[in-house]
Amino acid sequence: MSEKLTFKVQLRTDLGKGANRRLREKGLVPGVFYTPSGENMPIQVDNLSLQKLAEAVGRTILFNIEIEGAEKPVIHESLIWSYQHHPYRKMPQHFDILGVDPDKEIKLDVPLEYVGTAKGTKVGGKLEVYHKLMTIITKPASLPDKIRIDVSELNIGEDLRAANVPLPEGVRRYSQANYAVVGVISTRASAAAEGAA
Repeated sequence: MSEKLTFKVQLRTDLGKGANRRLREKGLVPGVFYTPSGENMPIQVDNLSLQKLAEAVGRTILFNIEIEGAEKPVIHESLIWSYQHHPYRKMPQHFDILGVDPDKEIKLDVPLEYVGTAKGTKVGGKLEVYHKLMTIITKPASLPDKIRIDVSELNIGEDLRAANVPLPEGVRRYSQANYAVVGVISTRASAAAEGAA
């Protein structure tokens, strides 16, 4: 396992909408760090550093946050919890970092990655993705960055249900609904091929 990235931020002392606007004018982004015990610490960081972090870890990769400016520097294992962009400028406006407790489970959405070529698409069917995320519950140490699903065996008219999605050890689905996550649907081309056969 590779060493966790360390993300350095500063404690934010000037609060309020006006203060946040002034921060953004300086190229800084206001945010909040939520401790595992439920406390929150206002923080700030430069725009470029935050964008680099978001690209590197997304919402599912753990990293260490280091908060400078407190009486003692705070270093904690964390996740990006929210990341808000400006409506039309490529500029982050606010972010939330969640500190995790290694002994407590967390609930979050993890991307689904579909791999392989479905059998049904080779005879004119179309792969239809119904869900791009799955809500899971797990302890931080077992958190996958994504869940890979092999669609190779799917034929036309078949789908893969949530209950059959292979999950890593220590990970379980949040919802008990057995919904379809991906399937192969019939198209005109596949119907024509079937008629010819």
